[in-house]
Amino acid sequence: MSCVIKNLTKIYPFESGENIIFDNFSLEFQTDEITVFLGKSGCGKTTLLRLLADLEDMDAGEIDFFDEKGAKIYPKIGMVFQEPRLLPWRDVLGNVLIHQEKQEESLGLKWLAQVGLADYAHTYPDELSGGMSARVAIARALSYEPELLLMDEPFAALDYFTRAELEKETIRLSREQNLGVVFITHDLDEALLMAKKIVVLKKGENAEEFQIDEDYPRDLTAEKMITLKKALLNILEK
Repeated sequence: MSCVIKNLTKIYPFESGENIIFDNFSLEFQTDEITVFLGKSGCGKTTLLRLLADLEDMDAGEIDFFDEKGAKIYPKIGMVFQEPRLLPWRDVLGNVLIHQEKQEESLGLKWLAQVGLADYAHTYPDELSGGMSARVAIARALSYEPELLLMDEPFAALDYFTRAELEKETIRLSREQNLGVVFITHDLDEALLMAKKIVVLKKGENAEEFQIDEDYPRDLTAEKMITLKKALLNILEK
């Protein structure tokens, strides 16, 4: 499956003018791997993710998804936000099943097991650590059984060790479930550790793309990764 963005324009008006986030922006990427959108604050990372999820309207342009035969499709999309956004009056299982009409407990337990929280199904959000809350948010998105998972800096507020653990979990889930992931971060090392493709966004400009063929897990001290990091830093600092 692939995503094709053509001539995208997104403008936010304000009293003294307008904020042009995307101006005739085009991009194509495969959605059967982990693609990371990288860039400084305000470059449009979250806006682009919300446009992919159809949570915002574009001012002009097209965003389409295609299968391997080139036919247009409408994939199921799940989303993990910057904050877990758990409902405090529902237990973990209830939060995971919030979007499920039939509220099938077995389905919720299946996805909790996938993120290592099967024993916490009846725990409430105020009893969870930040890392556990993030895992519940991922399980909730997975319970929708999406074909594409959008993740908006979901680990930004976590400590280094929890963050590293969840990065590995996301890679594992993507590979085991054959799940495409679009992941937003402003952390260069996180992008290098996770992405098969890095898309560097700069406000009002077209993106620069980097394909990473190194398998997981990755050694960021390897010469190839150091060279790539320097190239990315050079672009980001311009």
